[in-house]
Amino acid sequence: MTTQHITKREPYAVRRGIEKLKAEVSAETYLRAQGVEVKRNRARCIIHDGDNPESFDINPETKRWRCHACGLWGDIVDLCTLVEGHVEIQDALVSLSLRFGIELPTRPERWHKRQDEKAKVREAKRQGLTKVYQRRFYRMLRNPGAHLEDDAALWDEMYLPAYLAASQRVFG
Repeated sequence: MTTQHITKREPYAVRRGIEKLKAEVSAETYLRAQGVEVKRNRARCIIHDGDNPESFDINPETKRWRCHACGLWGDIVDLCTLVEGHVEIQDALVSLSLRFGIELPTRPERWHKRQDEKAKVREAKRQGLTKVYQRRFYRMLRNPGAHLEDDAALWDEMYLPAYLAASQRVFG
């Protein structure tokens, strides 16, 4: 069973990076780089440090591997994730690309521009919301009790979460 499955929902650059690494790096190459002896597409399992030199099977046609002793199987990214203890696929991709000198695809420039635009919109919304709360706060301080529904809403939306966050920081 593989540790992580790549789906259509994964970012484009991650999918392209996995495809590129699978095409250029085989499990046999990775094992040899780790110092494991490979004979006739069989090796000792590096995942569970098995002593049987025949338990780890490599299929060069599909570029997949399988350990018959521990029951794990997958591709080169799964192998790197398991051997090196990576939690995220991206960490395994970076590790493999650095080790074997493969340049991973990056996001296009238009993606970065879009992220900058979205950040500007978020900042404008945050500033607008800040102004609304400031007006409510000053109105409540000038004339307390005049707008009870606003006072209750302000407490629920602003003071209570801030109070809880501050008390959690102080008291743990």
